[in-house]
Amino acid sequence: MFEAHGSYRLELFNDVLVLSAVGAWNSQLAREFVDALQSFESQLPERWAHVVLLEDWELLTSDAEELIYPTLKWVEDKGLCHTAHVYSFSPLKRYLLERMIPSGERSHRKQDFPSIQLACDWLVEQGYQSAGEIPQQLVDIPAFTRHLRKQA
Repeated sequence: MFEAHGSYRLELFNDVLVLSAVGAWNSQLAREFVDALQSFESQLPERWAHVVLLEDWELLTSDAEELIYPTLKWVEDKGLCHTAHVYSFSPLKRYLLERMIPSGERSHRKQDFPSIQLACDWLVEQGYQSAGEIPQQLVDIPAFTRHLRKQA
């Protein structure tokens, strides 16, 4: 069995779950991520949003993608209503995200943004008032500060 490649950090801020994805993900890391995500089940409100920070993400292997895809149904069943992907424009990332999370097949809304602030502003418009405080809350968490510095 191979070692996990890549890393992630998950933080729940009221009704918004924030993920920082870093590096190239393999199936071992994808399994760890799915387990970590599902460990939030008892803390998730009935309706919640997801901010996914992908600036430092270097994509994932096909076997990792196969582990992530079934998790999409699980998060929707657990109340996921909106997802904000945050990354500098990348046709390859956009293609992979659309392949993993096809717009027409999902029951939640998703949108791409070039900055955390724009993503959080959109979530506030969708009714997630706590999202407006997230950029400031991330400042004290090292796994997230690199995303804030890149967008300043």
